Amino acid sequence: MGNLVNLKELYLYNNQLQSLPDSIGNLKSLTLLYLGDNKLTSLPDSIGNLVNLKRLSLWKNQLQSLPESIERWIEGLEKSGCSVHRRY
Repeated sequence: MGNLVNLKELYLYNNQLQSLPDSIGNLKSLTLLYLGDNKLTSLPDSIGNLVNLKRLSLWKNQLQSLPESIERWIEGLEKSGCSVHRRY
């Protein structure tokens, strides 16, 4: 997966995924990442490397927490006036 460095959008919803590979952090061109309706319990820390990410969908998973890098990204969005929808 990490070799797809020019990939802009990745739709992985409704696939019963339980985890993501660390190589997802290599997708630096990614702007949209849809991971909803899976069975994810955690996200790799490398997901914080997705510096061009504009939309991240995590609905209907089993996440207990988010990596610190994602929490900082969300805080940055909120500080810049963006609307962030959190559903747990």
